[in-house]
Amino acid sequence: MSQLLRAVALLAPPALLAGALAAPVPAAAPPPEPLVVVSPVGALPLGDPIAGPHLENRRTLVDGDVRIRVPADVRIVGRTGRAYVVEEYKRNNLVDVLRVTRDGRLRALASDVDGSQLSADGTLLATSRLVRFRTEVRVRQARTGRLQASRTVNEGVWAIGVDERRVLLGGVGGASGGTHLWNHRAGRIKRLSGQSAYAANLERGLYARNTDDADQYTGGCTVIARIGSGKTLWRTCGESVEAFSADGRSVLTMGNGGSSARVRTVRGDRVVRYGVRYPDALEYAEWDTDGRVLLGIDDEDWRSVVVACSGVECRRTS
Repeated sequence: MSQLLRAVALLAPPALLAGALAAPVPAAAPPPEPLVVVSPVGALPLGDPIAGPHLENRRTLVDGDVRIRVPADVRIVGRTGRAYVVEEYKRNNLVDVLRVTRDGRLRALASDVDGSQLSADGTLLATSRLVRFRTEVRVRQARTGRLQASRTVNEGVWAIGVDERRVLLGGVGGASGGTHLWNHRAGRIKRLSGQSAYAANLERGLYARNTDDADQYTGGCTVIARIGSGKTLWRTCGESVEAFSADGRSVLTMGNGGSSARVRTVRGDRVVRYGVRYPDALEYAEWDTDGRVLLGIDDEDWRSVVVACSGVECRRTS
């Protein structure tokens, strides 16, 4: 100890001395982000099948032990009770929205719309139809198709989320769009942002919007914000949001030219990244209903393989 510190030790109170001699503790560095390379997909072990409803061979809707023959060229919107809502694509680039029961019976819920969203509890269906940058938005009962509410918005938008009171509308891009919250019960609509939302978890109050009506491949950035307060949680200019997790704690993104997918916390902290190597190609990333990340991959023979990942463990689903 130097003569100066000896003098301090003799004159200073013990608490002050302890503070003077204590070395600053550096902040803990965040843990490194794991990188899981799933190529070649053929070498991955076989794991559990996809948990949520999905298509097999384009014509069979599969949900656990349930197997239903459906029309070609459909997209599964979600479950409604013990039945399912699907979109059937048409030649005019519009879709018909159908309810499919477990015995294969079909019921039309909406016709000639641009798209649809199902509420998290499966009771309400929101549809959008764009006509010359005016949008007809309708809320229907998902079981019967009965109309509950209707609104025409003088913007080019579409429904990206619906619940028992609200519909979140995101812009189609360009000069028209923005982000709007329509209270379909009270008949009020509020503009949240001039920038266009494209993904949301309405139940958890979260949405993602483009900063300049452009995606990551054309120079745009993404902002993740809260619906209620408008508070920005984080921003990225190299990734786009694929989906929020059901609990609102995690965000699934894709970036780097589509060669990787990443799980982040809702505040942007990196959790894990999944990558592929040529000749494998990553086509999409989405959440399974059991919380796993599903990666749609085309292998070197152009066969489509779905890989399910939980943390750093990844397995083929079939």
